Amino acid sequence: MADSANQHEDHNILRGAPAPSPPVQSQLEQLKSILDSLSEFVCRFTVDGVYTYVNAAYAQLSHKRPEEMIGQPVLPLIRDDGVRALLADLMANPRRLMHKHVYHFSDSKVISDEWTEEPIYDDQGRIVEFQSVGRDISAAVIAQEAQRQAESDYHLLARNLPDTAVFIYDQELRCRLADGPLLTQMGFTQKFFEGHPIAEVALADLAEVTQANFRAVLTGERRTFESRFMDRDLLTSVAPIQDDSGQVIRGLVLVQDVTERKKIERDALRSALEHETASLLASFIRDTSHDLRTPLSIIVTNTYLLRRTSTEAKQVERLDLIDRQVKRLERLINELHLMSSLDATESNDLNRQPLDLHQLIQGVAKTNNNPLIEKNQSLTLHLDPDTTPILYADESQLVLVVMNLIENAHLYSAEGMPIEVRTQTHPDCVTLQVIDQGEGIEADHLPHIFDRFYKVDAARSTNRGGAGLGLAIVRRIVMLHGGKVYVDSQPGQGSIFTVELPLNPINQMHG
Repeated sequence: MADSANQHEDHNILRGAPAPSPPVQSQLEQLKSILDSLSEFVCRFTVDGVYTYVNAAYAQLSHKRPEEMIGQPVLPLIRDDGVRALLADLMANPRRLMHKHVYHFSDSKVISDEWTEEPIYDDQGRIVEFQSVGRDISAAVIAQEAQRQAESDYHLLARNLPDTAVFIYDQELRCRLADGPLLTQMGFTQKFFEGHPIAEVALADLAEVTQANFRAVLTGERRTFESRFMDRDLLTSVAPIQDDSGQVIRGLVLVQDVTERKKIERDALRSALEHETASLLASFIRDTSHDLRTPLSIIVTNTYLLRRTSTEAKQVERLDLIDRQVKRLERLINELHLMSSLDATESNDLNRQPLDLHQLIQGVAKTNNNPLIEKNQSLTLHLDPDTTPILYADESQLVLVVMNLIENAHLYSAEGMPIEVRTQTHPDCVTLQVIDQGEGIEADHLPHIFDRFYKVDAARSTNRGGAGLGLAIVRRIVMLHGGKVYVDSQPGQGSIFTVELPLNPINQMHG
């Protein structure tokens, strides 16, 4: 019986060929061994429905051994009525048939299968057998169900996030899911997005940036960016979706309408700016009124005394005092006008020309030395000897920077204390430092030292003639030239004011 069964198997495999020669028989045995080792379910049965071959995987579905099934009728061994009806119809109407089925076993095990049934023909075109090949798609079905459930969860989440749209896209940057109240609010439907490449549905002006951010997220990054569309401020956050192994499989996009939030922020900022402006204006009026009132009071007093002074020496003394206060007023007004002018100036408004910074510093030192002489203060220049820094700058404004920094060191240094000016050239910039050994600045004042009208000691600043604008003017001019200015200082140890200015790459000259 076994020999007969084997001969039947060989005949089936060769589709009705004569008894094979020994080499062919060996090949058939190898083929049978391969089929038996497959995880797919493979069987063959005659046109009248009798098994001629089953592999081990197929037999296991019926909890039998292959040899127990060969030679047995097919339909009685098929437990499912639906599958049995399909096979009966297949034998009655031969054709290629594909179907899926779910098997429920007594041990609660569930297997989802995908089957292909097709007739086998001999050389004359006659049907000699049918072949069934099935594969276990349980894992794929479970994964699909998990994905369906996840998508359902995403839809539920998206529909309950106010003013938000949620998108999911795949590795090909194709939108797989789109939902959320924001879609409807902006007049879009899910179908407009789902199934389409991001390049087709992204905002026209932002398509390139959108795709770049989405691609970066597929490598594991997180991205956030803002945009404006249809008079709405949109905040887009993109994050990777990973599988259990940590592999990025999708990208998750949350688009939030933050128009109202932005409006509140802008209103709050405007309110803060208005408050700051009002405070600054009040401070300006208070300080300027005081700065104006003091010299005016001195002028009025000395004018009154001048009328009652009989000696020429006293008259000259009163006139000199009046002259100093008039100059003080003139300086205050000039600083206010200059600050106002600088506020209205943009970088491209500057009268830029190539200039030698060292020559400029030397010129300022020669022409503004009198106040230093009066306090017996020395001014020493330590200019970088290796390089002549050429700047593309507005000379008249840089003169003010150097003058104001030297004057600041002069005012806040005691009589006889030295002042230094140093320069050092770097590959892309030059640094200018003004160093004094004066009073120094408390740490609390350092963040505000370049604010306009700011005075570390209002009383002493007034006595020195300062309006609190000198360093603010310095910062504004340096910023207009693309540079920066900062200070290092400690009380009682003096201050170092440092200015960094970009070099003119074309006209830079090396010594």
